[in-house]
Amino acid sequence: MGQSPKSKRLNILAINLDWDELKELENMGHAVAYEQAAWDLILGPNCWRMTPELRRYLPLAIKNARDKKKK
Repeated sequence: MGQSPKSKRLNILAINLDWDELKELENMGHAVAYEQAAWDLILGPNCWRMTPELRRYLPLAIKNARDKKKK
C-alpha cells in the first residue's frame, strides 16, 4: 500500500494491541503509538472499542475516523 495523504493521516493509540494491520497503517504514514497498559476506562470523543473479536471492523473504524477528521 502507498502513503496516505497528509490530510488523511491519523494519530492512533494502540493499547495492548500488536496487530499486523496497525503496522500496515504505520507504513502508510499514520502515527501509531503503542502502550502496554491496563486501563479500565478510556474516555474521549474519538475513542473506539477495538477488542480482538472486533478486529475485523478495524477498516471501518479507520474509514470513519478519516471521514470525521475531514469535517
